[in-house]
Amino acid sequence: MNPNTYFMLLPQFFILFPSALLCYLPMKNQLKFTPVKTALLCLGIWVPYALLVSFLCFVTGLDVNVALLPSLLLFFLFYRYTVRSGLSCILSIFVGSCTLMTFPAHFAYALDAWLYPTSGPASFSMWAALFQLGLSCLFAALLYFPCAKLYPRMVRQLSFPRVWYPLLAVQSIFFLFNMLMIPHSYQTMYTGRVFSMYLALEVVLLILFILIQIIFYHLADAILEHTKLMERSRALEIEAKQYRILQNYMQQTRRLRHDFRQSVHILASLAEAGNLPDLKAHLQEYEQRWNIVAPVNYCANASLNALFNYYKSMADSEGVDTNWQLHIPEMLTVSELDLVSLFGNLMENAIDGCRTLPPGQRSFALSVEIHQENCMYIVSTNSFDGHTRKKHDCYLSTKQNGEGTGLFSITIVAEKYCGNAQFSNSEHEFFADVMLKI
Repeated sequence: MNPNTYFMLLPQFFILFPSALLCYLPMKNQLKFTPVKTALLCLGIWVPYALLVSFLCFVTGLDVNVALLPSLLLFFLFYRYTVRSGLSCILSIFVGSCTLMTFPAHFAYALDAWLYPTSGPASFSMWAALFQLGLSCLFAALLYFPCAKLYPRMVRQLSFPRVWYPLLAVQSIFFLFNMLMIPHSYQTMYTGRVFSMYLALEVVLLILFILIQIIFYHLADAILEHTKLMERSRALEIEAKQYRILQNYMQQTRRLRHDFRQSVHILASLAEAGNLPDLKAHLQEYEQRWNIVAPVNYCANASLNALFNYYKSMADSEGVDTNWQLHIPEMLTVSELDLVSLFGNLMENAIDGCRTLPPGQRSFALSVEIHQENCMYIVSTNSFDGHTRKKHDCYLSTKQNGEGTGLFSITIVAEKYCGNAQFSNSEHEFFADVMLKI
């Protein structure tokens, strides 16, 4: 066998690099290692792999596609090892990248069939291999912006498998169809109008594949916007409830203030008559009527104040011993909705954790402090029964499958404002430490 054949095989394996780029760009915020370390790991594994498998194909005459297909499982395991995200999301991104790379391969087969009509994919020419590699790199360059700028937000915020699995199913159909479309012999492509139909079909499939990705992105974006609206609606409901409580408090105190003069006359009369038992009874009754819980003014922001009162009332009704020290400045550069989402999820998770213990053992401490005038530090500690579910150092929801939505939302808000969120637990306490720039 001609040694030049070995170097003709290499470009077919080098398509791994544009494929890897398309896999990692949407996950750039989910990398377990730094981008440089991840790139070095990829090069350290895939370059030797390409050289070795090319040599095996050269020696044994094994078809490149036969060698590549089983390797996809190994590549996926490596990919999953280097990124942090849900399985459904990782699979969708990986299969989508692999599917996209099948289109340059088919256009390269068409070029090879045009150059060498009597040949076949088993004798893939150098020109066709270079064309496939160049077209793959062009695809990666054209998709760099959407993959690097648009998809990371969607990957980070859409943690629901039911969103990703339908996309995965559609992409898998495209992938399997393109694998079945690989011609065994180029001579069959010159039968009737097969060649032109082959090219036209691949172009239509490519356009359809891209349209599906665009539709999915817009649907996902709509889901995220709907989630924001739901959070805002929930915040407004809490504000409305606190407003009604405050209004009721004002009405009751107004009535009591109105009756205060008459009560003073009655008390004076009873005291003058020396009727001590009735005097005590009247004072006790009047004291009970004044025993109205007034909304507490935790901070200047009306929405946050309503939120804190809402969860304080919930904690009291659940028998949770609360110790809150909240120092929130009046002027904030942080979005009000983001703060409501962050504190709402923190307090709801804490109270849910307290519910796992019997009354008398429930406690929830929350502190908010400002350091260096531009950093907000939030520390939350709550008691719980010690039961947790974790995977890859991430806490999973104990109510449903997947990552806890509340902790996930807290992390998103913290990272949005150049901060971070860390969660940990001891045997009977759960800790949340959040920092964000204000």
